[in-house]
Amino acid sequence: MTSIDFSSFDYFQSTKPYEWRPDPAVAGRLVRRPAGAELIEDIWNFHNYGEQNLFVGVYASLASAVSADDLQNALRRAWTRVRFLNPLVASKILHNETGAILLYDAAKSEAEVDTWARATTFLHERTDDVTDLDALRYKIGQAHIPAADLEWQTELHLMPIAETKFGLLIRTSHVPFDGAGVKIVMTTVLQNLAERLTGVVRPALIWGTEGKNLLPAMSLIPRKVRPPVLDANGNVVEPDRAGEAIENPVWKEEYDGLLRDIIANAPHLHPFKSLVPGYDPSKIPPHNRRATFEFSTEETALIDSARILGPNDKLSFNHIALACVFLVTLIDNPPEKDSDSVFWVWLLNDVRNRLTHEYAADPLAYPGYALAESLLSVPVSVVQREEVITAATITKDDILKVAIEVRKGYKKQADMKALLSTTHALAEWFISAPPSPPHCGPLYSGDGKGALYLHPKYNSSKDPERPPVIVVDDFFLGLNKSDPGPFFRTMEWKGRLKLSADYNEHAVEPKVVDGWVQLWAKLLRLFAGIKQ
Repeated sequence: MTSIDFSSFDYFQSTKPYEWRPDPAVAGRLVRRPAGAELIEDIWNFHNYGEQNLFVGVYASLASAVSADDLQNALRRAWTRVRFLNPLVASKILHNETGAILLYDAAKSEAEVDTWARATTFLHERTDDVTDLDALRYKIGQAHIPAADLEWQTELHLMPIAETKFGLLIRTSHVPFDGAGVKIVMTTVLQNLAERLTGVVRPALIWGTEGKNLLPAMSLIPRKVRPPVLDANGNVVEPDRAGEAIENPVWKEEYDGLLRDIIANAPHLHPFKSLVPGYDPSKIPPHNRRATFEFSTEETALIDSARILGPNDKLSFNHIALACVFLVTLIDNPPEKDSDSVFWVWLLNDVRNRLTHEYAADPLAYPGYALAESLLSVPVSVVQREEVITAATITKDDILKVAIEVRKGYKKQADMKALLSTTHALAEWFISAPPSPPHCGPLYSGDGKGALYLHPKYNSSKDPERPPVIVVDDFFLGLNKSDPGPFFRTMEWKGRLKLSADYNEHAVEPKVVDGWVQLWAKLLRLFAGIKQ
């Protein structure tokens, strides 16, 4: 493969465009260019029908009864403090001749902030056709956010359920936040709401100074690699510390490797077959829906135990779950004999642990966009045999074969020493490349334990003996999809494994995706030896 000349890429000429700086034309406005994958998200949002707009919904219980009006008022007051702590919730997007600009206008007064809070918080009564947050997301989430320049791109939607129960939905652009980031935002909202409901008094906020709290782009704050520590004889005392290498030749070698993987594998995607033929989003705009499945705590424990293959041999849950997603594709679309097709996904990596100590030490310290990615591929031939594999004939060994290959892909990414900077450069390459055809294979995110970023309980006091003011009973995370291939997701909440698939119901019928999610669950049970 011909080596790429990186010198023309903006990021390698200067990082200045990606740093927050005053706009000389507008007083009080801070601006920067969306960095790396943020820019891809902006293009998808405006040119692909709101692709990947994010939603996080929580169902919560209150310690005491609160009226809908009082809850909404307290939520607005909490929301204003969240804006001060994380101004990205009040950021906007602007496009001009230089491209996209992420901007924040400093507030001039409390009255202005109150106007913003009222414009971005909504109260929804339950109706016959909107009984829960999934139905609310379905109703309000078909239009993309923001739909135009200089519109607010993050909203709160409150749904009172009973005097001590409510649902809360955050709807946002994927540019300022990733899935973990929007969960951290929800945690901050609920913590401040708990304080408001119990009368906690905080010092007055000095509006106009909150710009200092704007998060830097992730690619500007990588933790540096520390070389191995050697003793006098050259023996390694401490191995090298995981971090980020941004100097040649490390990042350039890894970047070339990423491009080789894409060029070699992307054209050979093994797609789903049971899609709506000839779907054209320009004629019928996407309509987004979510299919779900939840295991019991007992089943979750058995699936977790099945990860252990031997004394020094184990898989992660993501290895197994993604292998099962690939095999759902295989069963839906049996390959021809000796097929050269491959399963592949963009392997998403929450890189908060690769940021500088200020943002890596606390899981809640970076409520922004911190996703890096590489391409993970597995040849279909790994699992092919003489007879066609069906839902009835697939075996645990079939799943294991694919899971072991998936594990190799995860390790390959984990060993990368320049994941942040290569992801940034990869995004610029994508922008310069011809548009890709609609993706007809699966996408996947393994979100891990929900409680890492979304706290289950909230109090207005640090006293552990006091009962919590708010308890999160359940939650979900979803995103909009325009392409035919669904976005599969796993997470754990209160000891239960949850599966979901976000999809465009105009590109693939709901009954089809429901069947795929049920089959996904069946394969996970098969691997764990759970009777079905």
